[in-house]
Order: sequence, then C-alpha cells, then structure tokens
Amino acid sequence: MNTIGIIANLTKEGAIKVVAEVSNWLNDKGITTLITKDCSANIDSDQCLIMESKEIVQKADALIVFGGDGTILSVSHIPGVTRLPILPINMGGLGFLTEVGLDELYTTLDKVLDGNYQLDERMMLRAKIINPNTNEAEIERIALNDAVINKGAFSRMIWLETYIDQEYVSTVNGDGIIISTPSGCTAYSLSAGGPIVCFRLDRK
Repeated sequence: MNTIGIIANLTKEGAIKVVAEVSNWLNDKGITTLITKDCSANIDSDQCLIMESKEIVQKADALIVFGGDGTILSVSHIPGVTRLPILPINMGGLGFLTEVGLDELYTTLDKVLDGNYQLDERMMLRAKIINPNTNEAEIERIALNDAVINKGAFSRMIWLETYIDQEYVSTVNGDGIIISTPSGCTAYSLSAGGPIVCFRLDRK
C-alpha cells in the first residue's frame, strides 16, 4: 500500500488530533496519505494531500475510517468505495461494523502494512427506481445495510409484488418493505426476538 485515504467523523471528540497523528505516522513510513480539508489541521507534510472524499476514494489503495457504524454507512455511499479495503476505527460506543478501537490502532496498522490481515467481504445492495415508460433507472443507490420502500404520505396500506431473479415470490400489503443485507439486518432480527446475524451469511 503506497497511498492510504483517511476519512473521519469530526463530531467525535479528538478526531482531528487522531487523524493528524496517524497521517504523520504513515508519512514517516513513506506512505502518502489523502485527507479532507477539514481534517488537515496540525499536518505539515509533502506526503499528505488534501482533497474531497470522492477523490480520495478514487486515488487511495486503502481507506481508514474514524467514527462509528454510522460513519461507515455514510462512507459506503461514496461512488467507487467498494473497490477499496477499509479499516474502520471505532470512536463511538458499541461498534458492529467498527471493531478496532483506538487502543489497538497502531498495532493493527503495523499488521496491515506487513500484510498480516484478512479481508471480510460484505454483501451490498444496489437499489434502482426504474421509469416504466423508458425502462431506465431514474435513481440508483448503493447500500451496505438496507433499502426501504414505504407508503410515504399515503394513509392506507400499499400492495407490493416481490420478485427474486425475475421470479414472483409473493404480494405484500402493509406500510412498506425492508430489503436488508446480513450487515444491516441484526437490529431488525433483535427487535423481533431473533439472534444476531453473522455478516458472512450466504444469501443463497
């Protein structure tokens, strides 16, 4: 890895300081870092480049994300991010997606730079709203956790026909429907009295 992008949730206490320390630490090891302008305080290195998040994702070899699960979900919406390995660092409370704490930061980074790591691949969703007249997608989004179709302002239930791989499954009537990945469905499972769902669950 020659270039590492850093994205942080600056509402987390100490985030700017940690970003500066990590960026300088990586620069000292000959690694170029890419950060956003709002994280650039206390950084003075020719090996640290400032750019927008979208550009960071396009140019980095890997990504370090400081924050909580919400930060990871936000970053997952950036176009092109699915090609990158991401190291999430937890700066919040209990992290389901951000397992590495600040106390493990440099030990973990040393292992990553030595190639001593394993990638966990996460299933993602691609949601499209297709114009029936043109059969083209008017809106398209990628999601790590879930996609929701609801009735909006209607005061009555709606009917939804569901298909998997073009095969009809059933018709659902209610307020809406949630399509979730293994990463996003644990909260729904727990609220219904079910178990924590492993993100490695095979969709088949």
